[in-house]
Amino acid sequence: MLLFSGDSAFRRLVEAMQRRGVRVFVVSTVANRPMTAADELRRQADAFIDLADLRREIGRRIPSAL
Repeated sequence: MLLFSGDSAFRRLVEAMQRRGVRVFVVSTVANRPMTAADELRRQADAFIDLADLRREIGRRIPSAL
């Protein structure tokens, strides 16, 4: 399951899904200040994907002439 949120309120949902054998990936960011991904949610997830890393991988390049 992919969860596009950093809200700690989803931690119990993540835990419940994991008990059912579902792997949970949380997609959010820690690059912003304040961070938008709660520590407890990141720790509960099977994997955390930072949006800042995704941007480097799949983001569009903006021409420098603009």
